[in-house]
Order: sequence, then C-alpha cells, then structure tokens
Amino acid sequence: MAMEGATVREVWATNMMEEMPLIAAAVESSPFVAVDTEFSGFLSHTPCYASMEQLYVDVRYNMVGMELVQVSFTFFDLQSRRHDTWQINVSCRTDILPLSVKLQRRSRIDLERNRDEGMDVELLSDLLLGSGYFDKHLGRTWVTFHGIYDLAYLVKLQGRLPLPNTLSNFALLAGDVLGSVVDTKYIARFCGEQFCVGDLGLLSLSQLLRVRWLGVLHHQARYDSLVMAMAFERMIHRFPHLLEEELEGFVWAWRVAGLG
Repeated sequence: MAMEGATVREVWATNMMEEMPLIAAAVESSPFVAVDTEFSGFLSHTPCYASMEQLYVDVRYNMVGMELVQVSFTFFDLQSRRHDTWQINVSCRTDILPLSVKLQRRSRIDLERNRDEGMDVELLSDLLLGSGYFDKHLGRTWVTFHGIYDLAYLVKLQGRLPLPNTLSNFALLAGDVLGSVVDTKYIARFCGEQFCVGDLGLLSLSQLLRVRWLGVLHHQARYDSLVMAMAFERMIHRFPHLLEEELEGFVWAWRVAGLG
C-alpha cells in the first residue's frame, strides 16, 4: 500500500485471532475510526430524489437479502497522520444478487476466496461483542461517508438486533450502540460551495481536499475507509470550526431524523 503513514492488513478466518491484539492496540490509541462495508448489492434501488424515510425503508428491505462481503476499519487521530487499516473479509455465497461478476471485475474482490476463507459473520459478531473494542463508553467517534448501510451493518454486527421500523428509532438505536458518529458527506456542506454538490462522492471529495490516492483501487472496503479517514482529517485541519460546531454527537442520523 503506497500511502504515506498508512498500513493496510487483510483479515481472513485463518489469521483473525493473530490480528485481534493488533486491532486492540490500534483501538486504544485512536479516538477516530472510519468504517466502510462492501456488500452483495441492492434488491431495491432508492431513487436519488427519495426522502430519507424512503431510503431507510429500502435499507431495511435490502438488509434482509444482502450479504456482507467486507468490512474495513481505519483507526486514526488528528495529530500523528498515521492510519492503521484492517479489512475483514467475510464468508459469503458466490451466487448472490446481483454483483458477483460485476463486483469481481470492478473491485478485484475474489468472492470464491471470500466464500472459502472468509470470516463467518456470526463469529465476527461474537468477536466484536466479546472484545469490547468498540464500546461506546470509550468515547470513540465513528466516521462514515453517506454511511447509512455501513451503520446498519455495524448495528447488526455489534448488537445482533433487528433494524427498527422507523428512521428516527434507527438513529436512537445506532447512537445507543455506537455513540458518536459523523458523516463526511454531510459535514462537507459546511466547507464551502464547492462541496455542496448533490452527487458528491468519496473520490470527488478526496480530490477537492487534495488527498492523494496514488493508484488506490476504489470500491474495496480497505481503501475506501482509508481515504475516508484521510479526507476527514484534511477537512478538520482546513476547517477547524467543524470540530467544535458540527461534530457533537450523532450528527448525520440525528439531523436527518429531525432529532437534533
């Protein structure tokens, strides 16, 4: 991985227990963790003009039939400029709808290897719950990018809880399970007009912030979480008012649910 100050490690069923102490050390020294998930695809696509409530209806529907493929955590702070990333590869079927072939071609994800060597999702859930690494009382801030699906998977992994019926109740549950969460796509709107385009993606955000990708492959969880962390760090350094004004509590879900 050719990014300065970054380490990226892949986790499979065979090396998960070896990586757990390293993850624990990163957790203890990092107040922020960026998270990204890759999953099998959408059973129902949400129109871009849909309300947040309709988006959440589709999230609940899709989560029933989608399979988690990868989950990546990038641990970082705002001083050292060091980023430690773990991509956990999850065991999944190879006949999943609809991304099997497309996902492999676009992202070079080997779904056959995931099926054979990936972590069992229930075992992963047990390890995350049993470790206490992500206890909200540790005061950690989760960083996402347009991350409602990422948050939904985290809630399911950490709590094994069904998703609530309403967006507002999901916001309450996610806040209770995770603690503080911020969404970089949401807070970008406070960084100037150039960041306020409706179709702002992670790649375009990183380009606006002059985050160097250096040939990094988009749409694998480890790279997206790493670039997300670097973009968030750059935003805070360029726009320090964000740290005081916009990062209090569960910014993204509280605001869209009308709770903040």
